[in-house]
Parts: sequence; structure tokens; C-alpha cells
Amino acid sequence: MAKRKKANAEANDSNNKTNPAQEQKRRKLNSRRRTTNNNGEKVSATTSTTKSNKKSSSSGPKNRMWIEQCKKTRKVSKNVSSDLILEILISRVQLLDDHGAAGTTTDSENVMNRETIEKNNEEESLAAVEAAKQHDSLQAAAVVVEEGEGEGEAAAAAEQMNQGAPVHDNDDDRDGEDDPTKHDNNGDESTQQLQQQQEDETRSPFIQVVRLTSAKGDRKHPCHLFSFPERPNGDCGDGIVNPYPKDQVPDKYWAQRKRLFSKFEQGIELDKESWYSVTPEAISKHIAKRVSCLGKNNDNVGTRKIVLDAFCGVGGNALGFALEKDIALVVCVDVDLNKLKMAAKNASVYDVDPDKILFIQGDAIQVLTQYRNGRLIQQPSTKNDLPEKQPVVTCHGYTIHALSALPSSIDCVFLSPPWGGTEYLKSGNSGYELSHIKVMTTTRIDKGGDENGEYSGSELLSLSAMAAKEEQVVCFLPRNINGFDIGTCAWKAGYQRKNHIELEQNILNAKLKAVTVYLY
Repeated sequence: MAKRKKANAEANDSNNKTNPAQEQKRRKLNSRRRTTNNNGEKVSATTSTTKSNKKSSSSGPKNRMWIEQCKKTRKVSKNVSSDLILEILISRVQLLDDHGAAGTTTDSENVMNRETIEKNNEEESLAAVEAAKQHDSLQAAAVVVEEGEGEGEAAAAAEQMNQGAPVHDNDDDRDGEDDPTKHDNNGDESTQQLQQQQEDETRSPFIQVVRLTSAKGDRKHPCHLFSFPERPNGDCGDGIVNPYPKDQVPDKYWAQRKRLFSKFEQGIELDKESWYSVTPEAISKHIAKRVSCLGKNNDNVGTRKIVLDAFCGVGGNALGFALEKDIALVVCVDVDLNKLKMAAKNASVYDVDPDKILFIQGDAIQVLTQYRNGRLIQQPSTKNDLPEKQPVVTCHGYTIHALSALPSSIDCVFLSPPWGGTEYLKSGNSGYELSHIKVMTTTRIDKGGDENGEYSGSELLSLSAMAAKEEQVVCFLPRNINGFDIGTCAWKAGYQRKNHIELEQNILNAKLKAVTVYLY
């Protein structure tokens, strides 16, 4: 019997090898049998495979943004000159909010969760600040090695850089950066900087990516705190449905209104554009904390900053800056008077001290061109170009000023320019670049420049770097921004190896919302 079974098996194997068509038919039959359930009903194998593929693609690398999938640079080619290396840091902050439950219950569990959220966000912000300071300290130590030691020590420092530790040349500080007499001649300084930028543009930097510890590993998931079920008509859990037409305010925006402003029900005002462009409150508070601690100079410790918010809108970020105790003043600039009135109303909802917030109606480009290294240029020809006859408006206890009310100095420039509406994701997961940002201005027309009076995001960054003190610029950008493009644009704006360039993933309730770029 055993011999007969063995012979039959060998015969079957022989038939399979010599009849591939028959083997294929047998496999199809077996596949159909496996897609039949216990009741004898057919189950679509195609459907199950499609679902599986969708699931794998949603969590796979193809669906991840550049900042999520970029890898740390392992080695720097020996053929690359050290002064052509530009380091960009990748970091991550993981924030929480309870927008879906805010105002719905007052039980002890919800109160505890809110306290947990506030504690988490504060710890995340402080950790981000500390990580940046630690990195800057390592940079300073590397510079000492390069300047004070021989070639052997410098080579060892370069090897550390290849492993992710920062090393910088400090042979040629930017002309007159620490020279207080530099700004006595603003025309010469501007010409020199433009010439330097033109020279730099002829050389392409080597972008070195360094992932900080915070950007490694998986994201936190707040499922243990809150669950946000999707409800119809924009109901976020408080039973209030979307009162606006869907083409004006989509349900998904209405459902997240308390994410934008936790005090929304107390009289917050938004226009159509602001519903999709305002920074969520948890993120704006975090950015304000980080901005208050920007700078490498130890002499700045304990000083309160003046922040220029060049695209204020209805005040999403401006309120975060104004409510941060270590920020002395936020200068809120917007060309749209109606937006500034809404921002003033929103500031009143949060009881912002009028002495900590200054509303200016004006062109962001015009404002930026009035500053050099944080100082307002006092040239008569420039001052005559300012439209000083603009009306002054009082709104909800705040005054909206003309450009003539600009402060004599600023520290940091904050940019949250228009991204191009809700279409920015069409650029792909890694395709959004600063060139996609277009800012209209009358400055170039008045000066005889481009006929359309348009500035790109790259040009905007260059203007901001020149305007801010110690090149302190912070940009709030889409999550699909390409980091290599940021590095190239920063290089053209004059940033070098000695500068701090950090791209921070803004994670909110385990979802990547945006990227904040810190440059100084």
C-alpha cells in the first residue's frame, strides 16, 4: 500500500511538472475554495486584497510626508568643502488637546484629562527648548575644537559631524554681525548682503540631515485620554451642529472650532479663509514658548522679546505670543483691516493686555524692508514712502495703527504666509516648496521692480533674515514641505553652518498637522 501511494505521488509530481497549465488551473480552484465561508457563500478575494492593500499603503512610506520619511545623513563626502555643508535638524513635538470634549462635561475624569493634557504640552515644549539649547552648546564646543586645535582634532570633530554631532566653521562670521557700527550705513549693508547672496547662489550647499532624539520612534497616541467619534453636521460632542452653509464652513472645520480657539463660544470671530488657515491653539502656545527662548547668545537669557507677526490674520498665533509671559510685545501686521478687527475682538475674548499687542495695518513686505538686524531704518527717503495718513481705528479696546507706529526694534520675525488655500496637498507628500508661496505687494511696483509686485516664499525668507535681530525667523509651513528646499532657500538667505536650522513636526493628537521651521 505504501509503495502504491508513493508511486501515485511521484506520478502526480511528474504530471504537474509536465503540465503547467493544469497546475495553474488547480491553483485557481484552490484559491476559490479558500474564499468560501462556512455557509458556502462566496467571499470576494479581490475585495479583501484591495482592503489589505489600502491598509498597508496608508501606513506605508508612500503615504508619509518628507519630514517623516527623511533619513539621517550618515556620511559627508570628503569632496564636499566644509563651508558648503548646511545642517538641518529634524525634531518632533507631540501635543494634545480635547477639542471634541471641551465644554461637554464637568466630571472629575474630564478635568483630570485636561490637566494631563496641559502637563503633557508644557513638558513637550520645555523638552524642545532644552534639546535646542543642548544642540547649540554642542555646536559651540565643535567650533572651539576647530578654531583652537590642530588638524587632527578638527578631523576628529568632522568625524563626529558625520555621526550626527554638529561641527561648524566659524572662520568668516557674517560681515559685521557683532559690530555695533555695522548698521550706521544701512545702504552699504544692504548692498553687501545682496552681493553675498548672489555669490552664494552660484554654489549649491550639501544639506546634512540630523534627526534629534524627539523625532525618533513612534508617535504617542492619546486614545487613553479621549476618543473623538465622528458625528454628523459638525457636532463635536456638545450637540451644536454647523449653522453655516457647507460651502462656507465645512462640517470638519466647525467640528474643530474649539481646537482653533478653546474660548470659541465666548465670541471668537473668523472669516471664511481663517477657518482653514488659523493655527490650532495648542500649537500656537508651543510656538510662542519656543520663540521666547530663541537665540544662542547667553546674554539674551531673561530678556523679553518683541515678535513681528507679519501675517497676523485673525490672531491665532498672535494671541499665543501675547499670552506668553516671556514675550514683551507682538506686532500684528496685516493688510486686511477686517481681519485685524477680528483679531482685536479675539484678543478681547482672551483678555490680552493692550500693552502687549500692537495692531498695524500694512503690507508685510513694506514692513520687513523697514528693518535691518532688528532695528528700524531711520532714513528720510524710506519714511516718506510709508503711508502715514492711514486711518487709526479703535476696536474692542485696541487701536489699529498705521505703519508710522512701528516699534524702533524687533527681535524675531514670525511668518505664517498663505499656503495657497486648501490645494497645497496637491503638491504631493514631498513636493511643497517655498516657491509655491506667493505674496502680493505694492512695494515692487513703487520701486520700479516686478510688474506683478509678487514675492516668493524664498524671497520672503531672505527679507525676514535681514530684518530680524540675529536672523531669528520662525516659519509655520505645510506638513508636506520639502526639507531640502528649506535648506537651499536658507542658504540663499545667508544662513550658514554656524546657524541653527530646525524643522519641527507639529503632532497634535497623534496626527501631523504642520511643520514649524526655526532659524537663528
